[in-house]
Amino acid sequence: MRTLRIAGLFAAGLILLAACGNSSSESSDATTTSTEGSTTTAATGSSTTAKPATTTTAAPSRCATANLTGVLGPANPGAGNLYQPLTLTNKGTSPCVIEGFPGVSVLDAAGKEIGPAATKSTTTAPSKVTLAPGSQASTVLHTLNGPLNGQPCLAKGVSIRVYPPDELNPIVVPGAFEICGNIFDVTAMAAGTGD
Repeated sequence: MRTLRIAGLFAAGLILLAACGNSSSESSDATTTSTEGSTTTAATGSSTTAKPATTTTAAPSRCATANLTGVLGPANPGAGNLYQPLTLTNKGTSPCVIEGFPGVSVLDAAGKEIGPAATKSTTTAPSKVTLAPGSQASTVLHTLNGPLNGQPCLAKGVSIRVYPPDELNPIVVPGAFEICGNIFDVTAMAAGTGD
């Protein structure tokens, strides 16, 4: 009886060894084939496809003074006020971003500032404007259309000095402008010419 029990245990051990040997030989028989962009495992039949590399484009940088030109448009009087658009054009070869208020002063023929620099108008909120090469953004200069509030007009300037938003170097734009009534403000830069 004891001999039969030992023989049974021995037989069970052989069966287990055979099973383990089969499974390891099956797994070693699994082959992996590789094709361009994908990998297939023969044992499971599953495959994975490599994703193509993605490229990211850098966001446009701020519009630098060196890449901008300026033009002062015609004056538009209305209800005792005078509005005059000032347009900046991207003369560079790549897009740039302009956002906020420019610094603007009126200059005489000697390049001396006439009166105070323009204040920021509360009629517009700054927004980001992306300028493709050759595209334009503008601000509107505002003063009174004469000494209508008891304050005099200053000497008429012959050019406008413009600091584009966040830039330290100005552009000098030819064009007459006269500050009247101690009022001189500018709007935030907006897309287009402002005409």
